[in-house]
Amino acid sequence: MASQGRARRARPSYADLFAKANSDEETEASLESNQGRPRDGSVFDPEQASESAKHNSADELVSDAISDADMEVLLDEKESEEDVVVDKPSKGKSKNRGSVVKRTQDGIDNVQSLPNGTRPQRPAPKVTSNLPAKDHRHRPGSLWCPPSGVTRLAAKPGIFSSPELLVTTSSEDAGISHRVKKAWMYCVSAGPCWQLLEDRAFYKEEYIDYDATSRSGRLPRPLVYTELSSVSGHPSLPIGRRASYVGPQTFLECNLGPLGSQKLHKFAPLSSVPMSTFQEGDNGGILFTGGPVTCIDWCPTTSTRISERGGRQYMAIATLIGTTNPVKVGLPTNHPSPASIQFWSLSAHIGPNQTSSPKLSCELVACIEEGSALQLKWCPLPSHGTGKSASQKGLGILAAVTTNGVVGIYRVPEPLSLKKGEIKPSYIQVMPKLSLKLPETACQAIDWANSETIGVGGANGFIAVYYLKDAIVRGTEPTLTHYFPAQQTSIQSLSWIRAPPTKGDGSPILGEDPTIICSTGTEGVVKLTDIRDCIPRLLVRNREVPHASAYSSFCGSVLVTDVDFWVKLFQVQSVSLGKGHFMTDVGGAALSISVSDLHPILAVGSADGACTTTNMLRGTRREGAVPILNHKVYQLDYNTRTGQYRMLDHFLPRESGTSEGPAFTESTTAKVVEAEAIKERFENGAPEPSALWHPSVGVNTVAWNSGCGLVSAAWLASGMACGLVRVDYLEGSWFRNVLPYGSVEAVRCEAGHNSAAASESE
Repeated sequence: MASQGRARRARPSYADLFAKANSDEETEASLESNQGRPRDGSVFDPEQASESAKHNSADELVSDAISDADMEVLLDEKESEEDVVVDKPSKGKSKNRGSVVKRTQDGIDNVQSLPNGTRPQRPAPKVTSNLPAKDHRHRPGSLWCPPSGVTRLAAKPGIFSSPELLVTTSSEDAGISHRVKKAWMYCVSAGPCWQLLEDRAFYKEEYIDYDATSRSGRLPRPLVYTELSSVSGHPSLPIGRRASYVGPQTFLECNLGPLGSQKLHKFAPLSSVPMSTFQEGDNGGILFTGGPVTCIDWCPTTSTRISERGGRQYMAIATLIGTTNPVKVGLPTNHPSPASIQFWSLSAHIGPNQTSSPKLSCELVACIEEGSALQLKWCPLPSHGTGKSASQKGLGILAAVTTNGVVGIYRVPEPLSLKKGEIKPSYIQVMPKLSLKLPETACQAIDWANSETIGVGGANGFIAVYYLKDAIVRGTEPTLTHYFPAQQTSIQSLSWIRAPPTKGDGSPILGEDPTIICSTGTEGVVKLTDIRDCIPRLLVRNREVPHASAYSSFCGSVLVTDVDFWVKLFQVQSVSLGKGHFMTDVGGAALSISVSDLHPILAVGSADGACTTTNMLRGTRREGAVPILNHKVYQLDYNTRTGQYRMLDHFLPRESGTSEGPAFTESTTAKVVEAEAIKERFENGAPEPSALWHPSVGVNTVAWNSGCGLVSAAWLASGMACGLVRVDYLEGSWFRNVLPYGSVEAVRCEAGHNSAAASESE
């Protein structure tokens, strides 16, 4: 027996209800009766509201569902209007609605929507999404801005000139912050624009004498560890023992200069060459360390100390030295592993035509027994000492994670204080002032919170926080303040969220350490942990190992390497906590990232041999007037046949999200014939090309110069696996060479522009 479907029930047609009111007399009578009488259920007429509650007919449900705006339209209709109901087709799962077509004497049809009569009309829930749209980005903002003592450059600085600073307004004001962020959007160059450089880092040492009432007493980046005595006790290493600490000394050949007219240069170990030798006008240089570069960090110092050194600025470079002892990942070792850390100086070189160009020279090689350094971090504040002579001062305090699984804290001597007349560089034996070890595991990552506190990440997923001031000054054991689990696997990188903790009312506590630390693990997880409760909180989970992370105090965001050759930005503000968006895409796996406390330009080193920069405060929409650009500083290639390298630079900027180079098209007959010829050559013994990159071309580390003042903010150093290190001075430029708001005084809302700041904050 065939099954029978359920009989369709007839639904009431409310078109008939309104069709009865076609006559002018009925319409006029109904309108007059409705005037002066409140609707059923009105809160202004309790008696009628109680009576209307007893009626449950569909007609009264419809009348209740009509909004006040609809009722006013019906009451204001002219007598000559004629109401006719037209049924609209339903779309998807939306409610069926009718529409009243009101035909006037002029023949113009005004359509008025009517609610569905089958059930009461309810307003749709309002859902406000904080997620960015497909082509929209939320511009990040700073978590913390110094309340006073903010300075800026008064004029365009020279590469090695003394800075001329002016006191300016603080970006703590909402109106000024809005203008500064919007102005940075028009920076379309590879480097920062000097007009808007400012220091937004937070260190509690700056607020020792700060008065919150008068907003005075802040000392930006003060000199720390003034109690330390002279640096001594570093014996010189004999020539016969140096080979085991520096590794095999080989030469490297690289083609440099513009494409089409490149010159082959042969690098000797610990040698350098200025870029102006190959292309006039280039401000930068290239040096050769002799081994794969693992880490670079600039030494923080003061402008006074730079003048005393003759304009020299220093950076520490770690190289990987081959060893006969096997390195067990995740386990500490006790056997000695000879290695070294190189200290290079950057100074001005006056040429024959009185033009200054950067001069790079290796002045010190510190030989250590703890193994090759995998990560270097200078104390973020100047710590060179207060001695009167160079022999009583040092470069600073340096922390290094070595292959033996320990963190060594070194007091590095001043190269100028070493024996005069000795051939540079000087080779000395350096012992750590402190050694930080984690129980039954190896140290993997470090980051300074300030000059007194340091965080250490272990291979077991635990994070240790040490207080070091008493240990460095008095020589006691370091104080372990926190030790807690943060990841399920080995920790790859650590980044302190350098912002002051707050009270219950939101006011900052300027005299305490930062409390939030970001960590990445090999399982692809990024977490934020507040050391006040030591509970890790998930920020994002990736499908790839995040090789590096960094916190940008200028943007108040955490940047992490992501899958598919992307770098992703996650805001830390409470309004948009956890919301992230892609910042830049590179041609290979991102191996290292670097941000600055002085500007919002991000630098990325990738496995394909490219160093790329982009503006983190760029426009929020792809369709805007200012394009979203990625700038490739240089590209390193390796020829497996000749064993020579080639470095290309001066690339045109590329818009983010677009492919690089010509797009692939369908194969033609000529391409098929050419492919067959190439295949035949491969079968005859010719080497087969590969889309993979040679391991020696990877840019393992990039570092902005953030600790030597605003005048040095444009220096970027990047190290490669082949042993080359490139130092570039990246000048900034505005979109169409026009400074936003007309002047930097207008951007900063200085004297005479306070009214503009008030309007922006509103």
